[in-house]
Amino acid sequence: MLPSEILSLVNELRRRHGVPEVRYANTGVAQYRANYMLREKLFNHYDRQGLPPFYYFAIHGNYFYSEEAIGYVQFRNYPEHMVEEAVRGIIMDMVYRDADSGWGHRDTLLDPCFNYGDVGLARDRNYVYVDVTMVSAWIQWASPPRVKDNMFHAKGKVFHMVPERVTLFRAEVSERNLEKRSYDLGEPIAMVLPEPYYVRGIETIRPKTWRMGQELELEFRLPKFQGLVSVVISGKDLRNVRWNPMTPKQVGECNLLCYPVLMQG
Repeated sequence: MLPSEILSLVNELRRRHGVPEVRYANTGVAQYRANYMLREKLFNHYDRQGLPPFYYFAIHGNYFYSEEAIGYVQFRNYPEHMVEEAVRGIIMDMVYRDADSGWGHRDTLLDPCFNYGDVGLARDRNYVYVDVTMVSAWIQWASPPRVKDNMFHAKGKVFHMVPERVTLFRAEVSERNLEKRSYDLGEPIAMVLPEPYYVRGIETIRPKTWRMGQELELEFRLPKFQGLVSVVISGKDLRNVRWNPMTPKQVGECNLLCYPVLMQG
């Protein structure tokens, strides 16, 4: 089964659930992740160091928000048509039999926030690994996100979404992450807010530049933490697409960017 056929199946499932289709995007990360899982014989969202897939999404030059759904099949002496059926079964199971994963794969594949998708497929004589990376790409960057001298800066134009929040998350990079059943952004450590607003319980960061609308520009200093610190921009979906998530995802709310930075403290 070709990657394009897998994405077509994902779109068929999205249509069944009344969700807009996604277009293909060659992010480079879906195939990288599938190759990695096959090479290492490691079926996990984290790599052996404990780094999550969104880290690799960013270092492959993708400055948007993404989520990953993965599956694999072990087989011996299967005819080709049975291998293809097994791969098709992986995708179907993600949507209809995903209770053991808390329906996370289902909601990743069906989330209307995503408008692009990438598929990686890697196999040998005994295994097939599949990676579906869903992408929320609603920002046209004039100046892509970057960090220089500990200052974060990004500038671009936003389509169909209204950015509302900038939250920083911190995650440990550890082999212990391999014990998790799923991956996450980590714990929230700060929000970026202009005066006079502030947030309770975590740090409030005052931005040097704060433009949060169709024209987006942000500049602020990152706090000093150790681990993987991710800048996440989230906002409101203006398209009024209705769907029924089975995870804590909120209808009409979308993440637009996850920009992770490995920090040493």
